[in-house]
Amino acid sequence: MRILIVDNYDSFTFNIVHSVRRFPGSNLQIIEAGKINLQEIDSFDKIIFSPGPDLPRPGNVMERILREYAGEKPILGICLGLQAIVHYFGGRLRQLEEVVHGRKKNIIKTENYSEILKDIPSNFEAGLYHSWITDPDYLPGCLAITAVSEEGRIMAIRHKEYEIEGIQFHPESVMTPDGDKMLHNWLKM
Repeated sequence: MRILIVDNYDSFTFNIVHSVRRFPGSNLQIIEAGKINLQEIDSFDKIIFSPGPDLPRPGNVMERILREYAGEKPILGICLGLQAIVHYFGGRLRQLEEVVHGRKKNIIKTENYSEILKDIPSNFEAGLYHSWITDPDYLPGCLAITAVSEEGRIMAIRHKEYEIEGIQFHPESVMTPDGDKMLHNWLKM
């Protein structure tokens, strides 16, 4: 299985790389977001959008990948990657009044099924590093909420028709004990 990690210039990207490399049969390539040629993506089976320090901008590489491959290839967005998915499908983001960087929080699964959260407890701990969240008032109808924080903030989504999932928290963080299992769940789908 060929897996592409779109590196959005985040220091956590290589933690994701290490987890994915432990998955049997994974053939992984990391390409920086600014250096991706869409034609080379055809050869990959799955795509992961890494976290990053920015906001999803119109015309960014994640948007172009979604435009070309949504419905054709499984896509996982982590943090900024989730935000790019929400933005692409018509949702909006909202800036938090208080930045949430390096905090462990309790996350609660909803009744909506999520492959990445399969066999994960209904309440689990996860590491958070973000200052923007999905605005629940502007969540597109094609996206289902699969997990929320104790405060009710959207922490995970999945597309209702396509194999696209997004998580706001960081599975690659040491503050997310089940993070490797989550990534491996997604790789198995």
